[in-house]
Amino acid sequence: MRTLSFILSSALAFSSLAACGGSVDSSSTSTTGGNGGSSSSATTGGTGGAASTTTSGSTSTGGGTVCGGKIGKPCADTEYCDYATNMCGVFDDTGVCKPRPNGCPDIYSPTCACDGKVHSSPCDAAGAGFDINDGGGCPAPTGKFACGSTFCEVGVTYCRRSISDIGGEPSSYECAQLPPACGNPATCACLANVPCGSMCEAASGGGFVVTCAGG
Repeated sequence: MRTLSFILSSALAFSSLAACGGSVDSSSTSTTGGNGGSSSSATTGGTGGAASTTTSGSTSTGGGTVCGGKIGKPCADTEYCDYATNMCGVFDDTGVCKPRPNGCPDIYSPTCACDGKVHSSPCDAAGAGFDINDGGGCPAPTGKFACGSTFCEVGVTYCRRSISDIGGEPSSYECAQLPPACGNPATCACLANVPCGSMCEAASGGGFVVTCAGG
């Protein structure tokens, strides 16, 4: 009887211990599975998702991947980096990768690009993988002088530059006809009566640049 009682007691204790153990194991599994799952979920769905969103937000503007800037991030071989200010990232500005055009109109409009070379047009520059460069620095074609990324004809036109006062927006450049009174060679004095004529300066190559401040 004592042996039977002992066996029954042991069995009962074992059963109780198993129940407790099951509860502990279950809790442990739940804890491991829960924390692991939660952690995994948080890492993948939460942190991972947030990282994905953040990455998307920080590397994508207007549907294109961010390029240039301090890290000099390049675009794909089928794209070019389009800088909003048309300054080729000279101030560590970033641009947006855009598809290179497959073809361009047969129009000659010499353009200074970010590779330091003159291309036949802004479209041709983009097709070669480069944005236009309003900072200039390209050798001007014969008989022309630099006006931003474009070129004006010496003795016929002057460069009119309008400085942008909006962050991230480029300044504008255009070639305007010289007044008849200017004659040849022209001087800044003959531009005194054109808009912003008091802000005239001689440009290298024989031309003139009239600058209008933003505002």
